[in-house]
Amino acid sequence: MDLLEPMVVFAKVAEEGSMTAAARALGVSKSLVSKKIGTLETRLQTRLLQRTTRALQLTADGARFLEHCRRLTGIAEQAVEELAEQQGMVAGLLRITAPVTFGQAYMDPLVRAFCDQYPGITAQLILENQKMNLVRDDIDIAIRISHDLPADHIALPLTSMHEWVVASPGYLAKHGTPTTPMDLADHHCLLNCNPDPVNRWWFTKDSGVIEVTVPSRLSTNYHFMMMQALLDDAGIARMPSYAVEEHLSAGRLVRLLADYKLPTFPVVLLYAPGNVVPSRVRRFARFTKSWFQNQPRSFC
Repeated sequence: MDLLEPMVVFAKVAEEGSMTAAARALGVSKSLVSKKIGTLETRLQTRLLQRTTRALQLTADGARFLEHCRRLTGIAEQAVEELAEQQGMVAGLLRITAPVTFGQAYMDPLVRAFCDQYPGITAQLILENQKMNLVRDDIDIAIRISHDLPADHIALPLTSMHEWVVASPGYLAKHGTPTTPMDLADHHCLLNCNPDPVNRWWFTKDSGVIEVTVPSRLSTNYHFMMMQALLDDAGIARMPSYAVEEHLSAGRLVRLLADYKLPTFPVVLLYAPGNVVPSRVRRFARFTKSWFQNQPRSFC
């Protein structure tokens, strides 16, 4: 039993990459961490960590022993999580990332509703179009709008994202209104370059597929900038329906080519697998799925 605490400390040192960081994470002194590692190495009669002036590295024995330590701490964390969930206790920091425009449209009311139901939760919402690494960046939940998902993560489908072709009345007054996708070749189109500019647009109608290469003088990876360009009569763009509905209702934008459909993209909730999935992550995943299903209208 006297090895349990040193094993937990060793696992934390390996996770954090230094004794100083491990001590900070555990809320103890660096000297105590060093003492626990020394106790463990003495008891096992082997060196677990190779200490250099710049970093700590696992030895071969340390790497093998770490797997046992992780299983042990995982079992302990699972027991605590299950007991807490049975008692209705959901608490802790929940770090969530989502694409910028989608997050601005939906994540604020969703996350606040979750926190209202579980007052012990502290939520940190990170809006970022670049895909963050959940493990490396210490992210609990990622909302992704993509068909390309990591195979080793858990993905929960939420809804679908539809795009519409839109332009301002001012632009259309100057340049005319396209009535077929092929007409776009004679217009200024605004492109989303996340990650690369997409100047080939695919439409479907009556089971047929139409591919158009559109000309462009501006591309950006942020819908906010594209929206400003649209409202300034700069061109025609493909935009998520949730990003333009308000402007369409107000008459600031006009939907074009409504008889033609653009590809749809799945909106999924993603989290990393592991021996222990915290109850706050499981609860948020279920809450989010239900939240989207129970909205009075389709968001996407």
